[in-house]
Amino acid sequence: MHFEAKLKRLLNNNSVCLAMLCCIIGYALFKRSYREIGDIFQSVFLLASVAALFVDRKQFAKDKMLWALLFAVVVQVLSWINSLIDIPDLAYSSPHVGVLADLFVFIFVAYWLKGSLNNVYLTWWAMCLGFLLAFYSHSDIVQQVQLGLQGVRIDFNIINAQYPAMYSGVGFLLSSFFLVKYLCLSIRTRKAQYIALFLSALLLFTAFVFVVITTQSRQVWVGLLAAYVISTVLYAILHKEKLNKIILAGSLSLLGFAFYTYASMPLIHDRVQKEMGTATSIVTNGDMSKIPFNSAGTRLHLWYESIKWIKERPLLGSGYNTRETVIKQATHFPPNIHKYFNHLHNSHIELLASYGIIGLVLMYFVFGWVIRSTKFAPEKRGINEVLLISLLFTVYWLTVNLFESFFFSNNGQWIHNVMLGSCYTFYLTYKLNRLSPSEQASS
Repeated sequence: MHFEAKLKRLLNNNSVCLAMLCCIIGYALFKRSYREIGDIFQSVFLLASVAALFVDRKQFAKDKMLWALLFAVVVQVLSWINSLIDIPDLAYSSPHVGVLADLFVFIFVAYWLKGSLNNVYLTWWAMCLGFLLAFYSHSDIVQQVQLGLQGVRIDFNIINAQYPAMYSGVGFLLSSFFLVKYLCLSIRTRKAQYIALFLSALLLFTAFVFVVITTQSRQVWVGLLAAYVISTVLYAILHKEKLNKIILAGSLSLLGFAFYTYASMPLIHDRVQKEMGTATSIVTNGDMSKIPFNSAGTRLHLWYESIKWIKERPLLGSGYNTRETVIKQATHFPPNIHKYFNHLHNSHIELLASYGIIGLVLMYFVFGWVIRSTKFAPEKRGINEVLLISLLFTVYWLTVNLFESFFFSNNGQWIHNVMLGSCYTFYLTYKLNRLSPSEQASS
């Protein structure tokens, strides 16, 4: 008990908490740019989190997200057992429980942010800068910008264009939030610090708009459009009051910008229209054999093939890495699909195929609970900024994961954990320490 008390005092020491905050910031900044550095920061705060779990185990035992993590481990074990019984020739020799567990690192990000709005702001700024650092560290960024200005689809040498596009979609959401926030504060107070923050946000916003356009990722365009339309409505419903004029004006302005861009930029218009023939083919005859293996068509073939596996084992799925098994077992796929594709380009379908309806519902519960938890975040001038960001991010994130498998990618898990952790921190801090929202706001 004496050791435990000492350990608790150490973990609650202001210097240690500041060091852990620096680790979270370092994780957000460097995880995908200079990974060796980012991994060090991640390892330090995760090790400290193990100690925190030990000393605060009684309080953590009441946290629904920790129970969701434990349930995720159980689901993966049950799914593995299910595959051993049903498809023993394809089953792995042991369960892999880290796949879903990696999506719960946000609990520890939330713990070390300590329910401080300023800490959350710092993390969001770091996330935006981390995206730009990733672009810089992986490529000749000047050359990439020049190619983008010439209408060439760019990717900054980060796997493929979908990934920098996805990064920039999140950066677009965060920088547009800061842009509107500090524009209003600059006009209201005329303080130099707010003007500087507004100009910084404007630079970030401009950079992310450029990358969102030049990476030519339709899924990100759809995700951003869905985020601003759906989140504006959901915010009004969940906040239980008339929609704030600033939020409404910001959303409408961005939507107007999107439609103007579509109408005035041939690059975007042509990209949207490029594979309309695939959609037309589906509507007119519904024959999968006649759908080409182009960008959209390949996704449709992968999803259609996955449905067979989902139907056979709907509750618990077929276990770890079913996504690769689906592709390998599809003998009618052309050789290049077998050679270059190892995932199903849809996180929702991959969850269903691997861990069944139970696994999918579990992850949806996590997103819903994090959104619900933001009612503990302090409000600024009648706006719950964290609720707004949580809605924007969740709608965007679930949308882009309809077309890519970011849930199961290190690149996606990094963003997932930083964003969910920054939204969940207020509830977790309140539950662990029983602080009131007003006390958290002043911390």
